[in-house]
Amino acid sequence: MKRILSLLVCLGVIGAACGGGDAGDETTTVPTSPSTTIASSPTSTSAPATTVAEPAETWSWSGMPLQPGDDPASEVLIAKFSNAPKGRPQQGLAAADLAMEVLVEGGVVRILAVFQSEIPETIGPLRSAREVDPKLIEPFNAFFASSGGQSSVLNRIDSVSVDVSDGPGPGYFRSSDRSAPYNLYLNTEELFDVAELEPSQNTWISFDDAAPSGDQALSVAVAMSNFHTTNYRYSASHGGYLRFNGEEPHETVNGDQLVASTVAVVFVEQLSTGRVDSSGAPVPDFEVVGMGDAVVFRDGVAVPGTWERGRSADFFRLFDADGDEIPFKPGQIWFEILPNGRAVEWQ
Repeated sequence: MKRILSLLVCLGVIGAACGGGDAGDETTTVPTSPSTTIASSPTSTSAPATTVAEPAETWSWSGMPLQPGDDPASEVLIAKFSNAPKGRPQQGLAAADLAMEVLVEGGVVRILAVFQSEIPETIGPLRSAREVDPKLIEPFNAFFASSGGQSSVLNRIDSVSVDVSDGPGPGYFRSSDRSAPYNLYLNTEELFDVAELEPSQNTWISFDDAAPSGDQALSVAVAMSNFHTTNYRYSASHGGYLRFNGEEPHETVNGDQLVASTVAVVFVEQLSTGRVDSSGAPVPDFEVVGMGDAVVFRDGVAVPGTWERGRSADFFRLFDADGDEIPFKPGQIWFEILPNGRAVEWQ
């Protein structure tokens, strides 16, 4: 078994107390012992500059080919989804080009889903924003949908997106099929009448159909917290990694399991916001600008390396151990924002 020990101190350790209205719902099972483990370790070398690719006839954030009538400059919508058991299955999540899974208080996770190639008529359930969200969404120049949040967080979101969160934005409704707070949905039909946006073109992620070389990684376990492990299992017939919450298949409202063409795990420093939820669980923030360790999974292999973000207006760039950019496989992309000190395991 290979192990790289973390020398970075994880600030604001997530408490065992369940909070944020979600934590008490989470129960997960960690899979059988894998053969490879990696935890974060500091890095001191700068990632090399790379040439910006010429615009291709593909969608910016999934690398999938454009179809007749598609507009690669169409608006981007980012939505903050619940991923608590009571918030599953989500509606519309399968259409996302890219998704970012990140911790909130109580050791549970929520999802920032990026839509451009297809924007479903209805998405949800939606939950509130957190301090890390404006830092993650800034590169997209997008519309942002959530159930609201702290005024300081929403003010920052206003500065980097068109915030159409519950209240100022049209189209929100409560479903009678679920209990609050897991029943807030957005009808997107009127959303883009609010403003016109020219989205940022992706110059940070490169796509390539050719599989890279790397360690075998048919089963991947991302231990987000003591309460939640996200598992991925490679399926050649599905063309990617089937996604699981613990041992439960992560399915859509139609019963189809989510499939990630590429999974990028980025190790980040956890920060303290100084806030706690109603149960006393600390509300975390994360340092997502700078550099850190990373592992990219695609085509059943793992490619360890590093991530780089020069500023919050940039997105993550991923490099292998030789300093070469790691290409992603076209399809739905998942980023796991993993605190330093946690581990990702694969076999």
